[in-house]
Amino acid sequence: MLKYSHVIQSVCFITFPLLSLSHPINNVCKSYLDYPTREWNKNCHYDPLISATIPELIVGYVYDYEDFTVITEDGYVLGLYRLVMNTSDSAKAGVLLMHGATVSGSIWVDRPKERCLAFRLCDRNFDVWIANFRGTIYSNKHIHFAGNSSEYWNYSFHEIGIYDIPAILETIYERNGGKKVFLIGISMGGTAATIYASLKPKHCEKHVKAIISMSGSIFFTGITSIYKHISPHVYDLYKFGESIGFRNFAPSIITRFTLLRDFLTNFPPARILMQVFLFSTFGYDSTGIHEGFYPSILGHVPAGISLKTILHYAQLVTKEDKFDFFDNGPSENLKIYGVRDTPAYPLENINTFFYILAGGNDTLVTPKGCRKFYDLLAEDKRKMDIIEGYNHIHWLYGEDLDKGFIPTIDFMENNLNL
Repeated sequence: MLKYSHVIQSVCFITFPLLSLSHPINNVCKSYLDYPTREWNKNCHYDPLISATIPELIVGYVYDYEDFTVITEDGYVLGLYRLVMNTSDSAKAGVLLMHGATVSGSIWVDRPKERCLAFRLCDRNFDVWIANFRGTIYSNKHIHFAGNSSEYWNYSFHEIGIYDIPAILETIYERNGGKKVFLIGISMGGTAATIYASLKPKHCEKHVKAIISMSGSIFFTGITSIYKHISPHVYDLYKFGESIGFRNFAPSIITRFTLLRDFLTNFPPARILMQVFLFSTFGYDSTGIHEGFYPSILGHVPAGISLKTILHYAQLVTKEDKFDFFDNGPSENLKIYGVRDTPAYPLENINTFFYILAGGNDTLVTPKGCRKFYDLLAEDKRKMDIIEGYNHIHWLYGEDLDKGFIPTIDFMENNLNL
């Protein structure tokens, strides 16, 4: 049942816009062609959850939650959410959902349950936890550094793997009676989980049943995404950003909503250009993004990412077949790593089971790249499936989500004893 305070929150959040506006402006339409006439178009309606926060989304879809504050070993303050099950039965298992780059944990709860993995897992009696990594709008504080300081933004997915994930798992371990959980990471969530499993294998064995990596960005073998052509120039962007004090990519909420979202929703040619950009970056998808997801995507993205994270990915894309630490340059590498060249992550140390899910149409993290990672894992610690038709972001925003949801849920229910 929903807590009383959360019921009040839900009622206030949903009804306030309706009371303050005699006719709330429609913000969701059946087709992008309907948006220019959304105020009176019968194919459009008003959805108060489009730009809602994680708590508002959870309560708005009639679930309940608990929230926790996690402090990492290096001082970052993270927001962690837990869905409250609608049953008194004990949970089958815990599961931690980990988001990708430029987004936050909201991606797991920003839609009705039939299209939402988090809610479906909760309904199937899983104990669902939702992570928010450092730098996102839910984890934007530090015990020492200001949020706009160079010290705060000096991290990549490496630090997420060695600091954020362990701290989050330790919090869950304390709260769930010392039980292992499944990790589900999409894109960067899979990257960070792999770093964690390779550099902290004993910690991972203690806290994790298995890691499910959805298009986890490890090797960029065979990449044909436009990002391949952008990557060689990212270092120049990084140095320019440093010179003017620009260290992250997280436009203000006002700019994000009033400029970007309105332009892309109300100007049909812009939507076509957005589709072209998404396909050229993440791969062609014959069904495209579910139309109802566009306003939600634009309402929550970007949620915060450091330029160093983008640069680390650019380094890996340029190398394609290597999964290396961050390259600081020969002299700095020698100080930090003891060698002039960047060392590779020790994937041979991984002792946790990996279920790798690859998108058949993913041009960023290709099936070939996923297969390269799969081949490096021990035979009794791996499983891989390719979901045909999926590009890099179809796992969350495509039409036929069951093609990815069902094998994920089946894997967990068939491996509860891991």
